[in-house]
Amino acid sequence: MQTVIREVELSTAVDAIVGRLVLMYTADPLDALHRVLRKLRAGGVIALQESVIDYDGPVFIEPLNSLAARAVEWFRAGFKHAGVHPRMGMRLFGLMRAAGLEPSPEIEMLVPIQQGPEGDLFRILTSVVRSQIPAIVASGAATEAEIDIETLEERLIADAPPQGVVGYFNSGHVGVWARKRQRARGL
Repeated sequence: MQTVIREVELSTAVDAIVGRLVLMYTADPLDALHRVLRKLRAGGVIALQESVIDYDGPVFIEPLNSLAARAVEWFRAGFKHAGVHPRMGMRLFGLMRAAGLEPSPEIEMLVPIQQGPEGDLFRILTSVVRSQIPAIVASGAATEAEIDIETLEERLIADAPPQGVVGYFNSGHVGVWARKRQRARGL
């Protein structure tokens, strides 16, 4: 299901909200968080996971001179051009506090490392690049002909050295959960 988060309206209050890789794509993450919290019951739990994309950081692909590393640069340029918030995972705790939540100090970070061609790395890279083609092209990082999405996965496999390619396309995913404060009991 694809929808605009500003248009999401729950008809009844809920006990829990779970979101993965959502706030990084919103124009105003704090406003988006406030909007979904309206339907979270007092005492309810919200659990979010967001990426840590560092546009100026190193590409976590080895070898660095591979087509896979170039594909990571393409979609990082596309994300940046599209206004995807970098390092959103690292901002989750503070956003939750700013929204009036009580986030747990137990913060999780997962850095999935993939391998190609035997593992899922090339399939994942191709999927992410496919989703960002308009932004990649608009950023000037690559043309549609350079990307050639219909053959990208095959070219990633053909470009891989005998020892394979290892890495991932961001610094990881951060997960934070919080509980919505109980309402003060009136007299």
